[in-house]
Amino acid sequence: MDSPLPDGDNDQRPAVLRTGWYVFDRPNGAYPYSVRLPLRPLWLGMAANSIFYGAIIAAVVSTPGLIRSAIRARRTRAGVCPCCRYPRGLAVACSECGEKLSA
Repeated sequence: MDSPLPDGDNDQRPAVLRTGWYVFDRPNGAYPYSVRLPLRPLWLGMAANSIFYGAIIAAVVSTPGLIRSAIRARRTRAGVCPCCRYPRGLAVACSECGEKLSA
């Protein structure tokens, strides 16, 4: 591989591959492998990570609201106020907390 460093500097010899990776070849005996640094984004990995972590964030953000709406729907079906669980009766508003009740 061609080295952009002068011939006298053999400590680290970087080489740019056509795939967009910058490779640092270590001196003999320092490490048994080369260090590769990406120069271009890995689009497929970035898209997969965005979808994965976006789904986790959406689940965390929406879960409390879904739980709360399920609780309110269950209380409404049971015939009690969705806020304070006081029996509704025939009133338009809850007589205990003042919450307006749906018909």
